[in-house]
Amino acid sequence: YHDRLDALRDGDLPAPVHVRIKPTNVCNHNCYFCAYRTDDVSLGEDMVVRDRIPKEKMAEIVDDLLAMGVRAVTFSGGGEPLLYPHFVETVNRLAEGGIKIASLTNGSRLKGKTADALAAHGTWLRVSIDGWDGPSYGEYRSTAETAFAEVMDNLTAFAARGSNCVL
Repeated sequence: YHDRLDALRDGDLPAPVHVRIKPTNVCNHNCYFCAYRTDDVSLGEDMVVRDRIPKEKMAEIVDDLLAMGVRAVTFSGGGEPLLYPHFVETVNRLAEGGIKIASLTNGSRLKGKTADALAAHGTWLRVSIDGWDGPSYGEYRSTAETAFAEVMDNLTAFAARGSNCVL
């Protein structure tokens, strides 16, 4: 991205190459160590847990990213990005515009149309696994012990797709 570096050198302010979007603060896990949920860290101090980017605002953001020439978007969050109700639509629009997609996720929603969109358009996915079996996973993430097997099933099914998306 020499053009962007040259622009900075010349005193211009080029569009970013990469943008991180946190579409929702909602999460279906309650990890005791989450920087957005723990009392010991002020990261989530002013965060409203139910907040999410409205559909119309997300469409505006996507239009802006496309117009600016952004090359990549990573979805992450103060919550689980795959819980965002307009995730699939957003991923598809970004990808149609040539923007590369990645996401951090707990893997619990990596199935159905969400998995379809990420398998088709994703560059990489990073899945947080904080446990080695159902009981440890359930303890660390404050979920049912069955959640570990469900996430493992989602990952196995996603990997079996043969997608170019690095898992």
